[in-house]
Amino acid sequence: MLSIIVAKSRNNVIGKNGDIPWHISEDLIRFRNITIGHPVIMGRSTYESILKKSKKDKGGLALEGRTNIVLTKTIKNSFLKTDNNLFFVDSKDKARQVAEKSIESEEIFVIGGESIYKLFFSDVSKLYITEIEENIEGDKYFVDFNISDWVLESIEFRVVKFKSMYLKWKYVTYVKNNLHL
Repeated sequence: MLSIIVAKSRNNVIGKNGDIPWHISEDLIRFRNITIGHPVIMGRSTYESILKKSKKDKGGLALEGRTNIVLTKTIKNSFLKTDNNLFFVDSKDKARQVAEKSIESEEIFVIGGESIYKLFFSDVSKLYITEIEENIEGDKYFVDFNISDWVLESIEFRVVKFKSMYLKWKYVTYVKNNLHL
């Protein structure tokens, strides 16, 4: 099963200047807990953002406990495997093949960014969304989708103090509504 996990604002912003425009530790822990033990597919910019943060923290090259698949146009070969469960591929089909061959479980996660979400959106069966209940300025956006194509599976509300304001968000999980398709 292919799933998307994303944190987005009310106005669908997912990024600004190569980073997430908010920091919610609880959400990062949730992301880790949901994706650990599963293959993750991401674009090059998302990978570089993770790499930049992990070098500051631990010096790692990939998300631990997950097969990391980076979909990029900038590799010379169509497939490149490195250490630490890190693969670079140049097509959607190759990303799926690597994920399915390396599968630690039956669920594969698409973790961003904007163009990767758009590329895989029609193939996903489940959405794990952290919805920030604010309009936030950014330059990268999540897919604008028809909610009637999805069934709400769960919802949890949260609040945290962020800088000088209180930030409200919710964790929402949707499954594809096969009756409308």
